Amino acid sequence: MVDLKPVKSSNINAVGHDGADLHVEFSNGGRYSYAGVPATLHQRLMQTDSPGKFLRAHVIGKFPHTKIEPEKQT
Repeated sequence: MVDLKPVKSSNINAVGHDGADLHVEFSNGGRYSYAGVPATLHQRLMQTDSPGKFLRAHVIGKFPHTKIEPEKQT
C-alpha cells in the first residue's frame, strides 16, 4: 500500500508515489495509478497551488493509468 498525502484540491483528496508510479485518490472516491511518473514530477505536483490542473497538464493522457479497485473485506 502506498502512503498517500492529502492535498488542497477540490478534485483530489490525496497523492502518493512508490518510486515508480504515481497514485491518486480523487474526491469522488476513485483511485488510480499512473505508471512511470518520475518522482520529480510527483514533487512538483505536491508543491503546486492547483494539483488538479497540474495533474491534467502533466500526467493525465501522458502516462498509462490503471484504476485501483478497493480491497474487499473478508
